[in-house]
Amino acid sequence: MILISSCSIYRSPDRKEFESESPQFKAQNLKLKSCSNQSLRPQATQSRLITFLEETSLWEHIITEQSYFESANLKNGEYCIYE
Repeated sequence: MILISSCSIYRSPDRKEFESESPQFKAQNLKLKSCSNQSLRPQATQSRLITFLEETSLWEHIITEQSYFESANLKNGEYCIYE
């Protein structure tokens, strides 16, 4: 599990870039929102890998022009959403 605390990121309704490309983005500042056994990835129009630690990866998904951050634990198949 990735422990991440909080994050403030620029948001624009018309943007086509990932929020994690912002110079203010800090992955360690994200806060855990929820976890489940299903990924947001199938709903995303774009996805990109932010970081990979041991068996857990952190992804940013764009869904309806909004960024969602999700960790994926390869060992137990758990997906967690962060804000």
